[in-house]
Amino acid sequence: MLIESSKFEHVYRQLLYVTRSHFPDIEPTFSNGLWKAEEGYKSDFWGEARTAMSLASWPEHVNDPMYIVSKATQPFGILMSDSHRQQNLVSNQNYSKLFEIMSSAPAEAASVLYDVFFGGDDEAAFKRLAKLLGRKSMNDPISVASLFFFLKNRDKYVTSTQRRHG
Repeated sequence: MLIESSKFEHVYRQLLYVTRSHFPDIEPTFSNGLWKAEEGYKSDFWGEARTAMSLASWPEHVNDPMYIVSKATQPFGILMSDSHRQQNLVSNQNYSKLFEIMSSAPAEAASVLYDVFFGGDDEAAFKRLAKLLGRKSMNDPISVASLFFFLKNRDKYVTSTQRRHG
């Protein structure tokens, strides 16, 4: 899923405005650390989550859906233990729905999740994941899908919640 450049520019201008209001003497950049305090938790979470997911072990367990589902849902357990991260990345309601979806179709869920992290077609994997997450009336499947893709590649994908996209 691509971000529309006009929406990105609008949000980026808002970010600059807020940053300059609080730090008028410093030119804000992504590398000078001004945003680390507010957004740095995402980088920290990325490392913790990927460690908990044990992604390197997935190929040897490709035929064990419960292993993949168990490892793929580890990041959500981390989020539920931290209200700040939870509020900004995925809701408790979606966390519960995710487990309901994954446990009702573990083979399909494992196949989709494996494609997200190891497949070559991200757009097709996103569509499969969105279809899977669209079941059981998940409140905000975009936040869950975007979180998985962020965990796949934080340099390419961002997290998103429903209140931010619509």
